[in-house]
Amino acid sequence: MASKQFWYLDTSYLLSYISKQPWSEWLSEDKEQARTARSVIQRLGSENVKVPVIVWGEVVTQLREKGVNMGITPMLSDFETAWLKREETNIFSQIVRKLSERDARLQPFDCLIVAFAMACSECRGLLTFDTRLIKSKAIQEILKEEYGNRSFIVSDGPW
Repeated sequence: MASKQFWYLDTSYLLSYISKQPWSEWLSEDKEQARTARSVIQRLGSENVKVPVIVWGEVVTQLREKGVNMGITPMLSDFETAWLKREETNIFSQIVRKLSERDARLQPFDCLIVAFAMACSECRGLLTFDTRLIKSKAIQEILKEEYGNRSFIVSDGPW
């Protein structure tokens, strides 16, 4: 029996999704991105979406940089947190290394988030508004090297 597949959110998608919450006045995300994120997640159903633990870390970092003194508890209620399985940690570290070597445009957190999503067997794709990730040839090359014909999408929407 095949395991359930989930869509993972990156930081830009999560922040866009939560930008209309009453407690998130500090966010100044693009309104079109916010509408897209909410629409896509509503169509997918939040039960089919997870947030990698690494993304929560980046969100906390961005909150601190913006001087926002608030925990992430209100954000946690909509999504389950994604974790790596023990057997996925080696492939995760290999993908992080390959991404950082092959695509200098990707920031360290980008490499960690993409590698996390690619290494997780339950992840069918990463939802992002970051065009560097969407257009990265290195991501597609590494995906093909590591997984052959695995269907995995890095996009701003699954359709």
